[in-house]
Amino acid sequence: MKIVFSAVAPENFYISKTIQKIEELGHSAIIYNYKRNREVNYRFVNKHFQMYEDLLNFAEEVSADLIYIQDYLAVPEFLLYELKTRPSYKPKILFAFQLREPNRSIARAMALKDLIDMPQIARTITFNMSFGKKSLPYNIELAGINLEKLKPIPEPFNENPEEFNITKEEARKKFNVPLNKFVVLHSGRWIYVKGSDIFANSIREINRWGLGDDMVFLIHINPVEKDLDRTIIEELKQENNVIIKEETLDKGQMSKLYLTSDLVVCGHRKVYEYSQSGIPIMAALAGSLIVSPDFSYFDDIINTYRIGTTYETENYEDLATKILLTKTKYSDIIKLANFKDLIKTYIPYYDIAKFALENLEV
Repeated sequence: MKIVFSAVAPENFYISKTIQKIEELGHSAIIYNYKRNREVNYRFVNKHFQMYEDLLNFAEEVSADLIYIQDYLAVPEFLLYELKTRPSYKPKILFAFQLREPNRSIARAMALKDLIDMPQIARTITFNMSFGKKSLPYNIELAGINLEKLKPIPEPFNENPEEFNITKEEARKKFNVPLNKFVVLHSGRWIYVKGSDIFANSIREINRWGLGDDMVFLIHINPVEKDLDRTIIEELKQENNVIIKEETLDKGQMSKLYLTSDLVVCGHRKVYEYSQSGIPIMAALAGSLIVSPDFSYFDDIINTYRIGTTYETENYEDLATKILLTKTKYSDIIKLANFKDLIKTYIPYYDIAKFALENLEV
């Protein structure tokens, strides 16, 4: 097949690896990057409308057999409207998305229901490891979407397992982290919706209780990120047991960062309840426990593989309590943790195309 591949939020995907896998499967691949193809910086809504129109036009121009769309910011109604105006459109479409965005409203969920039944859609897949194990997103369930038409696959992650290849001691020396402290890591976007203030408040609470002397809170921040919560960064610099690494890490270095930790914290707010995260697999590869919000996705993973605990979403006091509880019970929990099976459950980023295209005929 001749496949046009397009990723919305392309920074979330190792596009070259996906293209490589598509070609290994015997297909030809063309990358369509909307951000690169247009100079006008549209607002988000207009950009998505224009993107789908341009993408469909482009695929038709190059006589593609399939359009493979990985859309983390999925707005299915935009693609639905485009396809309704093109009832005889020839290239088939593989639409991969997260449940979070279609669940934003019942209208969007209803659009997804109609989209997956469109004749131009060859397959819809969703990045959702806990699909079917817990209650579905409320609007997805309310819309009555035919779940048999959604192929669930695990969330991709951005590091090669082979890069977790040094000891904890070597990793801590590399990042100048104390060897004899209990290290709690936060790595990810340091912004409000990802819970920057929740984690910061939990640190302050632990220190206010006088229980943080033998702990180090390691926070990695990418300085090129937008909407960084600078005020909290400066406030945390006043805490004696906080280390802030504000730097862009080279490829392969994120694995070394995770290897410094005993415990990894996820502070996501409720808006991310039906998303996924690469944090559990990164922590598992590093042999670190995890404390996360009590979303169904995290709850499934943590309870199934016994790799940590959950706290009440957006409750910084409960997060502080669970960090301390995990530290106190660390030796018992780590003995029970089943990192090996969790790692097997995930697929590496370069195998996403294999699962997405498996037995697909257009």
